[in-house]
Amino acid sequence: MILIYKTTVQNRVEADLITELILNEIPSCDISFDLDDCDHVLRIESKNGKIDENAIYRIFRKQNHNLESLPI
Repeated sequence: MILIYKTTVQNRVEADLITELILNEIPSCDISFDLDDCDHVLRIESKNGKIDENAIYRIFRKQNHNLESLPI
């Protein structure tokens, strides 16, 4: 499963923190941010199936960031 999001993350420090928080919740995934893209894209790929999208949204809300699902 692959999820792609438009985010409000602006810099590498924020991206690294959110990556760490996501990996604490969902350890079996690969995460990457493209902060050079105008949408500051977050890509999450599961290594073993389903991803709990609600956990992703909770993490972003707690960090005062927004995200919007993008079509694959």
